Amino acid sequence: MPTRPDQATWGCLNRSGVKSSRKNYFTQQVFCFFFAYLYFYVEKKPKYSYMNTHFLKKGLWVRDRSRIRLIPFHEITHIHHSDGISEVRMGRELLKKLHIPLRGLEQMMPPQVFVRTHRNYIINTSFIDRYLCGRKLSVQLGGESIPVSRRRKKQLEKILMQQHS
Repeated sequence: MPTRPDQATWGCLNRSGVKSSRKNYFTQQVFCFFFAYLYFYVEKKPKYSYMNTHFLKKGLWVRDRSRIRLIPFHEITHIHHSDGISEVRMGRELLKKLHIPLRGLEQMMPPQVFVRTHRNYIINTSFIDRYLCGRKLSVQLGGESIPVSRRRKKQLEKILMQQHS
């Protein structure tokens, strides 16, 4: 006999239509959420990937007003990211502004040619004029100085040694 007026509706129906307790229903919902999280976020493939997309191997496809054009990889000297906008550059000339995170662009680029030197920069290693490893690490690309972080120094040096040997 119910002692409270809402006690008759205190339980919830499970999939088979059987009344279950509120605690069991909450536990079922938590498990459903957990497995949905695992399926959608943990096992999901990367959004941008150089290896998974065959059409990216010649260059970077970008939307330019009413058309989509290809920027060949050999024209891109570096990519600079600031304030949520990635700027694809050819020397000092700005080719295109993109609203793609630098991590996504890094995955799109061929790893043997492009390397991330700083949290805000990806450079094309074939355009490097000088590598300055003094007090401040930097790379010269056509007269423009690009910083190199201490964390990414070894990766850059390894790629440069592979290219020159």
